Amino acid sequence: MSRFRDELWRVVDGVYGRILAHPFLTGLTDGTLPREVFRHFVVQETHFLPDYARALAACGVRAADPAAVQ
Repeated sequence: MSRFRDELWRVVDGVYGRILAHPFLTGLTDGTLPREVFRHFVVQETHFLPDYARALAACGVRAADPAAVQ
């Protein structure tokens, strides 16, 4: 099993590294992200999260048992 996992990580290594190096993430992590950039992110999330929550709720309602909900 770990060999399969290791292969998957090798396949995505370059992309994952670029994601971690993204200026938004590095700024958020080290505290240098400008307040206005963070504010924009939060406002965008307020548009996205209600629909995402509804989609998760719809999936949960249709789940056969608690394990399926998880």
